[in-house]
Amino acid sequence: MIKPIGSDTLNPLFVADENERNKLINEAQNLPDVLVSSATAANAVMLGGGYFNPLTGYMN
Repeated sequence: MIKPIGSDTLNPLFVADENERNKLINEAQNLPDVLVSSATAANAVMLGGGYFNPLTGYMN
Protein backbone atom coordinates (compact mmCIF):
# COMPACT_ATOMS: atom_id res chain seq x y z
CA MET A 1 0.00 0.00 0.00
CA ILE A 2 1.16 3.54 -0.68
CA LYS A 3 2.11 5.36 2.52
CA PRO A 4 -0.46 8.04 3.42
CA ILE A 5 0.72 11.63 2.98
CA GLY A 6 0.93 13.57 6.24
CA SER A 7 0.29 10.54 8.44
CA ASP A 8 1.76 7.14 9.21
CA THR A 9 -1.63 5.51 9.60
CA LEU A 10 -5.01 5.49 7.94
CA ASN A 11 -8.20 6.23 9.87
CA PRO A 12 -10.38 3.16 9.35
CA LEU A 13 -13.93 4.19 8.49
CA PHE A 14 -15.24 0.72 7.63
CA VAL A 15 -17.36 -1.01 10.30
CA ALA A 16 -16.43 -4.69 10.03
CA ASP A 17 -18.91 -5.99 12.61
CA GLU A 18 -22.14 -6.70 10.72
CA ASN A 19 -24.41 -6.13 13.74
CA GLU A 20 -22.79 -2.77 14.51
CA ARG A 21 -22.95 -1.77 10.82
CA ASN A 22 -26.66 -2.65 10.64
CA LYS A 23 -27.30 -0.69 13.84
CA LEU A 24 -25.59 2.39 12.35
CA ILE A 25 -27.52 2.04 9.09
CA ASN A 26 -30.82 1.86 10.99
CA GLU A 27 -29.90 4.93 13.04
CA ALA A 28 -28.93 6.84 9.89
CA GLN A 29 -32.31 6.11 8.29
CA ASN A 30 -33.98 8.06 11.11
CA LEU A 31 -31.81 11.15 10.76
CA PRO A 32 -33.35 14.25 9.19
CA ASP A 33 -32.62 15.07 5.54
CA VAL A 34 -30.24 17.97 4.96
CA LEU A 35 -30.00 19.98 1.75
CA VAL A 36 -26.34 20.71 0.90
CA SER A 37 -24.43 22.21 -2.00
CA SER A 38 -22.69 20.02 -4.55
CA ALA A 39 -19.32 21.09 -3.10
CA THR A 40 -20.37 19.98 0.39
CA ALA A 41 -21.64 16.67 -0.97
CA ALA A 42 -18.36 16.15 -2.83
CA ASN A 43 -16.41 16.87 0.37
CA ALA A 44 -18.51 14.29 2.25
CA VAL A 45 -17.69 11.69 -0.40
CA MET A 46 -13.98 12.57 -0.29
CA LEU A 47 -13.95 12.45 3.53
CA GLY A 48 -15.71 9.09 3.54
CA GLY A 49 -13.32 7.71 0.95
CA GLY A 50 -10.29 8.67 3.02
CA TYR A 51 -8.96 11.21 0.54
CA PHE A 52 -8.58 13.80 3.30
CA ASN A 53 -6.66 11.50 5.66
CA PRO A 54 -5.57 12.20 8.42
CA LEU A 55 -8.62 14.46 8.95
CA THR A 56 -11.39 12.73 10.90
CA GLY A 57 -14.15 15.24 10.22
CA TYR A 58 -15.00 18.66 8.89
CA MET A 59 -12.77 21.58 9.85
CA ASN A 60 -14.30 24.51 11.73
